[in-house]
Amino acid sequence: MGKAYLALAISLAFLFSMIYARPVAAADAYEPDNSPATATTISIDGIAQSHTIDPAGDVDYVKFSATSGTEYTIETTLGTCTDTYIYLYDTDGTSIIDYDDDSGEGYASQIIWTCMSSGNYYVKIRHYSDDDAGSYDISVFAASSTTQNDMGMGGDAGNTINAATLISAGAGTGYIDDTDTVDYYKVQVTSGQTVSVNMTPPYGSDFDLKLYNTNQSEVDSSTLSGSQTDTVEATATGTGYFYIRVYQYTESRSYSMTITITGGEAPQNDMGTNADAGNSLSAAAVISPKSGTGYIDETDTDDYYKVSVSSGQTISVEMTPPSGSDFDLELYNPSQSQVDSSILGGSQTDSVEWTATSATAGYWYVRVYHYSGSGSYSMTVTITGGEAPQNDMGTNADAGNSISAATEISSRSGTGYIDDQTDTDDYYKVSVSSGQTISVEMTPPSGSDFDLELYDSSQSLVDSSALGGSQTDSVEAVASSAGDYYIHVEQWSGSGIYSMIVTVTGGATQNDMGTNTDAGNSISVSAEISSRSGTGYIDAQTDTDDYYKVHVGSGQTISVEMAPPSGSDFDLELYNPSQSLVDSSTLGGSQTDSVEATATSTGYYYIHVEQWSGSGIYSMAVTVTGGTAQNDANSGQDAGNSFVQALAIEAGSYTGFVDSTDTDDCYKLMNLSSGQTIWVSLIPPYGSDFDLYLYDPNQTSVASSTQGGSQADTVSYVATSSGDHY
Repeated sequence: MGKAYLALAISLAFLFSMIYARPVAAADAYEPDNSPATATTISIDGIAQSHTIDPAGDVDYVKFSATSGTEYTIETTLGTCTDTYIYLYDTDGTSIIDYDDDSGEGYASQIIWTCMSSGNYYVKIRHYSDDDAGSYDISVFAASSTTQNDMGMGGDAGNTINAATLISAGAGTGYIDDTDTVDYYKVQVTSGQTVSVNMTPPYGSDFDLKLYNTNQSEVDSSTLSGSQTDTVEATATGTGYFYIRVYQYTESRSYSMTITITGGEAPQNDMGTNADAGNSLSAAAVISPKSGTGYIDETDTDDYYKVSVSSGQTISVEMTPPSGSDFDLELYNPSQSQVDSSILGGSQTDSVEWTATSATAGYWYVRVYHYSGSGSYSMTVTITGGEAPQNDMGTNADAGNSISAATEISSRSGTGYIDDQTDTDDYYKVSVSSGQTISVEMTPPSGSDFDLELYDSSQSLVDSSALGGSQTDSVEAVASSAGDYYIHVEQWSGSGIYSMIVTVTGGATQNDMGTNTDAGNSISVSAEISSRSGTGYIDAQTDTDDYYKVHVGSGQTISVEMAPPSGSDFDLELYNPSQSLVDSSTLGGSQTDSVEATATSTGYYYIHVEQWSGSGIYSMAVTVTGGTAQNDANSGQDAGNSFVQALAIEAGSYTGFVDSTDTDDCYKLMNLSSGQTIWVSLIPPYGSDFDLYLYDPNQTSVASSTQGGSQADTVSYVATSSGDHY
């Protein structure tokens, strides 16, 4: 009996030892990640990734983008993996910079390291014992405040309630430390809505949470100790802003926060536009085919939308009012003539549909209007057949299909389209200055899987994201030199419209004189502008010169004034069409330089802003006065004022002039073929409002744009017959 009992005890002890030494593990979602080439990108905001060492002897790699001079903390948090060992590798992925066994909590690992050269660095994680497996979390966070991107707003949240940062409901992260001890946010609410906030501090830190109402009076607070999740909640009794305060009690780093708004009537976000849809055809909100919601009531009785439809495509719209309400539906063609309507009673689903012909390609208009009741309606807009019109990131075209054909864009939010047949890749390029950070987020359509890559100015891959399914991919890099960075959206499975956000932060954002880029660095690559006031940027390192060119008619006088930033000394030169210097100004310090000349012949005059000392943003005013000769589209004359007098031009970029005595300029594009696409964009001068119309060979209007103020007007049309277009 004694021997039997002893044998059983030994057996149980051995079994327990085996279970403890070999925890149940399974491959994680980041596999394969067992080499620098397959390393998973991890953010530097302290948000952990959950990985698993499986099978025994497995290793995992992560990589992160580091900036010179910034301190980073890399650490693990143990799960079923009871002891980690980590290595930090240089940008080559093979040279070891540092390693650690158990400097973290218990047998967890931690490396604190200051980056000496910007680039992508690698971390290898393994179990201390090659015979063991298990789960763990890995996180990287930057101690520098320059990494702040509180709740995705691109900077540090406000430090007082009156400077609170406006955000919307959702999930994100923020950062506080000993020098930045509080973050204030505000969210818009309507009467009857409930605001709920959850905030989780990082491991080892203790942050607290408060909620204030529209009167900035505290309505709830949570001061749980340690890294527990604090929660606050309150219901609004009036419309306005609720305020959220996250504040430090002990330690530092990134926290996660989720804000939920429920009940009441949601603030207007008609069909994902983040605003109320237009109340007239002329103010219709541009949307793409999608499902979404909108809101109308007794004071907001109409919502108008417009959708681009190509020849042969069918637009179908279904709209369901809220229970107890009766809303109706109408559909208009590009001539703004009603072609279909539905006025079913009560809360029945209204539907309209029409097929565009070659003569009716363009924007089609959807009207949702109030008959009785109020509330949120649901609507689905579908376009089928024909060719899907491409307008990748607002370029009115398909983005390039290779890095050499990349389409130039600036920082913006927008949409693009790729499919699994003929358009599997979209390439973009964005101008970035040295020291600037470019961040890109891309969300595929539901049911599709698209991936994302980022290349530097040498066209070398610097970051990538290949999350599965319809998850949002994100990439980021800090530019070590000025130039174009390239974004690649790649189809893995499925087709459809993706959304993308491109953000460039830090450094000096280049938009010299409204050109959305850096002005040319030599006279041969001068940036073309018209008479205007604006700003530009030069510095002492990589961008010491800005060149512009302005078209001036014979007898006209061009005058330029340029004011450097305080503490800097920039100079100014003016060259004639022969590129001979005709005037210059080299006043010392931050005095305003001015140059002037009267043109003896028609052509381009060149402006040179030159750095003498210092760096920064200068202001400049360019004025062209006098003379009588118009030079519309470089013709040396006024464009015609009627179809008969229309000035013949070819595809290209031009300038023209209209005023109260010369109210119309008419041009003609000669001998276009049926099936060719015409795209015209007009940019009025600042403070003016000009409109744009396109006519077919029969001099019938086929497209128009009447944007208010100095907004760019754009029209696009596929020719249905050959001949001159106006």
